Amino acid sequence: FIDRFRLTIKEVREHLVSDREVTETLDIVENYILVRRSILSEIKPVLHHGDFRPGNILVADGRISGIIDWEAAKSGPPAFDFGWWDWMAGDSETPFPSTALHQGYLEHRQLDSATFDALRQLAIARITIGHLGWLIRTENPGGFKSAREKLVAMRKAFAA
Repeated sequence: FIDRFRLTIKEVREHLVSDREVTETLDIVENYILVRRSILSEIKPVLHHGDFRPGNILVADGRISGIIDWEAAKSGPPAFDFGWWDWMAGDSETPFPSTALHQGYLEHRQLDSATFDALRQLAIARITIGHLGWLIRTENPGGFKSAREKLVAMRKAFAA
């Protein structure tokens, strides 16, 4: 998780070296990762959906009846799917943050809320920076401005 993530940060930094706001944000995120690296070392990886959002949840009679779209499933630190959900928050399909789901998750996992929040923030950062890296590699200017703005907006969460 960490080593691959740091390679993505390096790739984005190299392409956007002249964008001071982005490089400063990447420095803040990388410091956040290094300070919390021990959390990731101590946590046992779990299965993640990889695209967890309301559009992939089947509901029948007011109850969840299934989860679809598993091709992005992978193992990784707990809370990764919550990071994905929150990264999608704001889209019309995911109009609310994952906080509504946290209590139920924490009732079934032995994980304190501070660790959960740190892992969720790391997941959001990995997804955001990974998306920006993908846009750079594919030379896709369409979503670049939005992805850059999302990254820079993360500064406050990681500087704390």
